[in-house]
Amino acid sequence: MIPGFPNIGPLNRLQRLGAGVLFLLAGVWAFGFLNINHFPLASRVVLFVPLYLGFAGVFEALFGYCLVHHHCRTYDRR
Repeated sequence: MIPGFPNIGPLNRLQRLGAGVLFLLAGVWAFGFLNINHFPLASRVVLFVPLYLGFAGVFEALFGYCLVHHHCRTYDRR
């Protein structure tokens, strides 16, 4: 396994980009919902999950590199 060498193909990159954008939009929508309805500040901790998944998906799509595939020493070049 070569560090930094893309280990996911164009189809997976497109899927990760789409999922990442959807998770980011869901996180922004949830933030607006919580803010408009005056939820306590501590309830915004749940926004970590969709925002993390969104940023991870977008960055994996941009760089073509999946850390899970790297850890398992596999390639998915579809």
